Amino acid sequence: MVYIRLADKSSKGVPAWMFDPAICAVIRLTDKPLIDCYALTRLAQLLDSMSSDAPTGEHEPKTGTEDKGVGSET
Repeated sequence: MVYIRLADKSSKGVPAWMFDPAICAVIRLTDKPLIDCYALTRLAQLLDSMSSDAPTGEHEPKTGTEDKGVGSET
């Protein structure tokens, strides 16, 4: 991680690969996005929920079926 200081004096960690010259050399602009921004937002929300819900060191993905009785015989 590379930590940068923001204008409001807070800091933010950015993955070090984002500063790698070899990776930056192949980045290009396109007329259309290659990845849907909504999908990225949902992924960020999923990762945030996993890290805040799981105890340290445990990151089990949630399926969303835990509380709905899916697969149970009732």
